[in-house]
Amino acid sequence: MITPTKFEKASEDHLAKVYGELKLPIIFFDSKKRHLPFVREDFTYETANWESLDNGSHTTIYLAGLNKDSEDAWYFYLSDQKNINKLYNDIFKKIGEL
Repeated sequence: MITPTKFEKASEDHLAKVYGELKLPIIFFDSKKRHLPFVREDFTYETANWESLDNGSHTTIYLAGLNKDSEDAWYFYLSDQKNINKLYNDIFKKIGEL
């Protein structure tokens, strides 16, 4: 799980290839910019255009290569901080399904 305190470091270009080859799901927790600044080269979390990346989700699970030459992402939403336990449950349930 990658959290906001590590987003800038985790979005360095040399890590995009690592995420693309990893056969495990990656959780980008509380990422308003989804998974894109991490898996694409040439921009970081800080420099990625926020407006075009924000889909209202709180957390993204990213998995490359689930199907050949593909990548998948699942988005999770948090409308109220009181529902944080449900968010965690939903995230880990999805990981269990993968």
